[in-house]
Amino acid sequence: MKRLILLAMLLLPIGVMAQDVTMSSLMAEYSTKSKCSTINLSNTMLRSMGVEMGADELRAVSVANPELMPRFLEQVAVVVSGLNVVMSVNSDGQQSVSIYQRVNRNGSVTDLVIVKTDDKESVIMHIRGRDLELSKIDSLLDR
Repeated sequence: MKRLILLAMLLLPIGVMAQDVTMSSLMAEYSTKSKCSTINLSNTMLRSMGVEMGADELRAVSVANPELMPRFLEQVAVVVSGLNVVMSVNSDGQQSVSIYQRVNRNGSVTDLVIVKTDDKESVIMHIRGRDLELSKIDSLLDR
């Protein structure tokens, strides 16, 4: 019994730390690091770019620093842990793209997360909205 309590006490800080990883915390952490970029586009900016898919906000974090990559990938795994995988692509073991979504009770897509990894860079993009129209996502990806 003592071992079980000790194990729970040792693992508790890991669970608490993992719950604190959000897109906002990723943006804050990597916005000032070398070989890292962050993007935050509002609904107004997206519409001015001609992107009409029901998005309220688009956020992205890109990490091309090999020293930061392992931690970043662990954090990305936490961010997407509560989402459903809708597509995953691997090409020659070199590149991986996964698309995750969150659907509300009405069946509307409210969150779309795209994660792209390869040997040089990893990117997470989070699109948030009330009723995202996935059929129009190609207008965003063509930019």
